[in-house]
Amino acid sequence: MEEIEAVHENSHHKKENEPKPRYFTNEENIQMWEFVYRFVFDPKEGIVEKIREPTPHTLKFWQKYIDETGSKRNVGSLQSRYPKLIKTLHKMPFGTEMKLNLSYSLDLPLEEEFLKTAKEEAFIWMDENKNVEAFEMKTEEQLQKEREAEQLRQQILQEKQQSAQKKKTPTKRRSSIAKNVTATPTIPATPSAKRVKTMFSKEQDVDIWKFLFGKIFDSKTDKVQKLQIKGSSRALWKEYLGAEADSKAVSSYCSHYQTIIRHLHSMPFDMRMKADLYYALHIPVNSEFLALLKLKTEVKMDEDGCIVEYNSEDLKEKLYCQADSEQKLDPGADSESGVNSRKIHDDVDGFSADLEEVYERRHVY
Repeated sequence: MEEIEAVHENSHHKKENEPKPRYFTNEENIQMWEFVYRFVFDPKEGIVEKIREPTPHTLKFWQKYIDETGSKRNVGSLQSRYPKLIKTLHKMPFGTEMKLNLSYSLDLPLEEEFLKTAKEEAFIWMDENKNVEAFEMKTEEQLQKEREAEQLRQQILQEKQQSAQKKKTPTKRRSSIAKNVTATPTIPATPSAKRVKTMFSKEQDVDIWKFLFGKIFDSKTDKVQKLQIKGSSRALWKEYLGAEADSKAVSSYCSHYQTIIRHLHSMPFDMRMKADLYYALHIPVNSEFLALLKLKTEVKMDEDGCIVEYNSEDLKEKLYCQADSEQKLDPGADSESGVNSRKIHDDVDGFSADLEEVYERRHVY
């Protein structure tokens, strides 16, 4: 992304005897957006960041535009044009990813018309004002699965319609014929733009959760406490990756966090650790996991579906770890308090014994 140098205070005055066009053409609108995008997206790093000062709301920004493009517009007209321009971003001939990048960087609420299309190509997280907080373009594999699901839905719909029609109109055809008819599905188009996505392995996800657990666990009290910063905070992932981590890597982990929180219930951890993470990170609880949790202890939830209160002591005696195969763990000897403790295998689907000491104190292993 580029930086804008200081502009001389008189540099934005109109040039004498130079005609100024009255109406903005579509080509000018496109050129203006492409110029703005240079300060939003870094092609070398492949990331997008919040735009820095001076923003497109300032004269300084548009003076640089005039200097670099040779536009005959005066700087004041360009500045006043920008608020009108942002209302039509969703109609511009750009790819979905470019529009999402601009919307995120410039804090532009997503239009309903564009949002419907964008959700077909990306996972999007927004605030109550429909400002983009994070997004991740869908992979080709994910898109293929959605196309197959849509194809199946269309097929079932057509078979139901044919079945209903057969009941209304008597026919000599055998009823089994309709079952062999396959509908021609409407397959969504391939996205016009895809984000270069970092693929995370299950082992990496496990390591991420171990890091997060270390942030919420208080070794003095052997209890967990609420994380004071958001799980999607850049500062948090900068700490995880180390001081030398580049901005692209940090952004990738911020985005990936929004993905893994939806799959915490399927991670190879015991019920207590999952409950602790759901509670301390304020993550909406998976409905299936919540049903299991309520069988073991009383749980109070807030309106967002997050745990407000629960008794983790009720979860001490669980002797399993929910891996892909619900693998059983070896029960250990009784602890001094009379509660069964256990020792986890050295490696259960990538979950190493780094936290074993913590869990032995809590009688989880």
